[in-house]
Amino acid sequence: MRAAVLVVVAACTVPPPFHVLETAETLRARQVSISAGGGGGGGNHLNDCCAGAAARVRVGIGNRQEVGVDGDLIGSKDTIVGGVKLAYKVSPTDGVAIVAGPGVMVGGDTGDRTAVGGDVGAIVSSPAGRPVQLYAGLRGSLAVPVRADVYALGGVSEALVLPLGLAVPLAPTVRLLGELGGIGSLSQTRDGRTMDVETHGAVGWYGALALTFTPR
Repeated sequence: MRAAVLVVVAACTVPPPFHVLETAETLRARQVSISAGGGGGGGNHLNDCCAGAAARVRVGIGNRQEVGVDGDLIGSKDTIVGGVKLAYKVSPTDGVAIVAGPGVMVGGDTGDRTAVGGDVGAIVSSPAGRPVQLYAGLRGSLAVPVRADVYALGGVSEALVLPLGLAVPLAPTVRLLGELGGIGSLSQTRDGRTMDVETHGAVGWYGALALTFTPR
């Protein structure tokens, strides 16, 4: 949800779900995990903040890989946007994972802000099995409106997200994850008077919590 926190309330094109809320480990083959969470944030161009909810289902496919579906719903006092994305994760070595996936967002204040996009990033985390596990990430995303003029009504958007978080086991099959992070975004928008494409930047912040259930 974090990248979307800034661009929703800044009236830009919103990327598909890019919430992190995970460490670098991958599931075993055919192992399943389910997550649900929420959070909120704001930015330097905002008069209000926004909040959101997120859900995730992941399945291990072996060889330190997993696939799944991520979804979110982001809203402010003026607009609601929802999205879904496919997710792929691979851990080439202990404590490191690469994540990527395509997705789509729909909704917005005018109802016509449907966009497609994708993301790629990396997650590093401390060893599992400790009372508190720390993790960090770096994630870049892109969203392109689905309309004839992709530079109108918010235009093309890019976001870079830096999350820092922790994971705390609550039970053998349940973990609580929490993170704080920063967001930087760019949007390329057509000026309605000159018809030139201009680039606008913004920065923001977010916080999020989630519970993950992973049956043994």
